[in-house]
Amino acid sequence: MSEGNYGVALLNDCKYGYDAKENVLRLSLLRSPVRPDGGSDIGHHQFTYSLLPHAGNWRQAQVDRHAYELNIPVLAVALSQDNKMAQGTMPATQSLLDIDSNSLIVEAVKQAETGEELILRTFDSHGNHSKTPFSFGVNLEGVDETDLMEENPQEVTLTDSRSFTVQYTPLEIKTHRLKFKN
Repeated sequence: MSEGNYGVALLNDCKYGYDAKENVLRLSLLRSPVRPDGGSDIGHHQFTYSLLPHAGNWRQAQVDRHAYELNIPVLAVALSQDNKMAQGTMPATQSLLDIDSNSLIVEAVKQAETGEELILRTFDSHGNHSKTPFSFGVNLEGVDETDLMEENPQEVTLTDSRSFTVQYTPLEIKTHRLKFKN
């Protein structure tokens, strides 16, 4: 629920039943359906929800980003000494990717379905046209924009060895195939 200069958002990690009427905000935690599965809500349930009061409208408050952070928390992974990635030293801080945008969401970073490249899937969550720079902490050999099936590659011009810029239309999803230099 937002007005132009303030609001409150109800964030949760798994519930789809919610509504707002007058001054009441409701979140349905359990249902008691008998069809198609009469025992679907029986047993122990665990869920997380939070109330996020904010200044500005939902875009300025980055409510969508807070919702993603609640649902997909950062996961730190400790590597065993046997793992070759754990050998040597690393800088105190390192970023794979920096995106200069408050409205762009990184939806997926994964290995390509075919090949060794990395797939980066992003979308504009605020419904705006934008021209967004992407900067990487490592050198790029090349970048292709593909469709959602990772096919029909179109070469993207690099700004320099570590960056490129992408044009977005409102709510557009983009998929990029990234090839890094060794």
